[in-house]
Amino acid sequence: MEMLVVFARAELREEIELLLQRQGVPGFTEISEAHGVGSSGARMGSAVHPKTSVVLMTVVESDLREKIVEILKDYERECKCNVSCVYWPVVVAV
Repeated sequence: MEMLVVFARAELREEIELLLQRQGVPGFTEISEAHGVGSSGARMGSAVHPKTSVVLMTVVESDLREKIVEILKDYERECKCNVSCVYWPVVVAV
């Protein structure tokens, strides 16, 4: 199993959610209106930097994570937007 975390502009949230759902992702956690600074600039939700980001997290099997990352790379190229992903192995404890 792997934890996949996706970072994107807040306005891309619905599209990314649909991409995850279409791949059969069983669930995800979303942090909306995330603030930070990165390759796309400052996103602080303020008067000076009004934009925000969204962070989506899910735990999936490695093969599904690979497929999702490739689909998100394709989406990034098509929409000419910045979508970043990080992932790492996890142990799921009940």
